[in-house]
Amino acid sequence: MDRTRRQSLIAMGSLSLLGLPGCSSSGPTDSDGDGMIDSKDYAPQDPDVQEKSDIDGGNGGQSSEQSNDGGSEDQSTAADSSGSGVNPHIGQIDVDVQSDIGTNNIGYDVEAYFEDTAVLTVQISDGERSDQRTFEGTTTSGTMQEFNDDINPPESFKDNEQFAIRFILTVDGREVDRKTLNHTYSE
Repeated sequence: MDRTRRQSLIAMGSLSLLGLPGCSSSGPTDSDGDGMIDSKDYAPQDPDVQEKSDIDGGNGGQSSEQSNDGGSEDQSTAADSSGSGVNPHIGQIDVDVQSDIGTNNIGYDVEAYFEDTAVLTVQISDGERSDQRTFEGTTTSGTMQEFNDDINPPESFKDNEQFAIRFILTVDGREVDRKTLNHTYSE
């Protein structure tokens, strides 16, 4: 989505949040300004997601997981309790096995939405060995922050072997979203 259209959608969303004087707020609402009412919107706080297929398509085994905090809400759609108005979550994820000489690193680009400071933890495992990276990001506008780097796979990874790479977003010391992708390693 181009920047101008995104800004227009954000402006429309802001207007819908503020409301118009004299208008009743008892009708359908569109919290993210994407043109789809919240009751039919899969992610009412994310203007880029209207249907489940918007987050499931194209990333080979991407799934959203629920943390073990006993909550019954899906972590990617849970309301932000910090009161900032931004629903912190992990957006688009791209993973690619890079072709180098020797051990091929696994590169990733992760879009994360949050306000103030968040920590993104990246874990990779083949079931026996694992590696982990942690990144801290800061944003004042509540817009998308992109994390991109690569991670060394455990030496036990074999050509054409499946592996899991997990992304965990933490805000104010609390896990707010977790996604796992299954991918195939290639030498």
